[in-house]
Amino acid sequence: MQIMLPITDSGEPDYGYMEQYVRQKFEAMLSEYRAYIEARIAELGEPIELPTLAEKKWNPFPIVGLFTLIVPGKGKGLNHLNKTDNGGVNYIGATNRNNGVLCRVKEDEYSRSMILDGNCIGFIKNGDGSAGFAIYKAERFISTSDVLYGYANWVNKYTGLFLLRRKT
Repeated sequence: MQIMLPITDSGEPDYGYMEQYVRQKFEAMLSEYRAYIEARIAELGEPIELPTLAEKKWNPFPIVGLFTLIVPGKGKGLNHLNKTDNGGVNYIGATNRNNGVLCRVKEDEYSRSMILDGNCIGFIKNGDGSAGFAIYKAERFISTSDVLYGYANWVNKYTGLFLLRRKT
């Protein structure tokens, strides 16, 4: 087997040329990447200073008053649904692991009526050690009725995750 390589004037492999060629290509790619990153950072605008959590004033609010709609999951258990490893929708249950996801189930005529929209906060009502936990769901899903979901126009990925923070 043979490999084609650039050569020096004396006919030997020109390792110096190979190094300089790849170094030049690498630097050109790095320069393009830096320009791309700088443009994305510029799109974000100037950073703003936020007060720390300790500096903010806090008040308690009833959960039901924060949401315009609170609905339970519509699932009646996994016995009636077809699990899948590919595609489908997340099936949410009363667990404090994996953001509530127990498995994925096929989307079909039967399951379609149980699908809830995402962008909501789920409140786990009961379960082995998970009662009182909350989850943020961005994507559409099917859930057991052991979880209640709060919807409001202020809910997004960031406010949802803030609400779920575990440390202050």
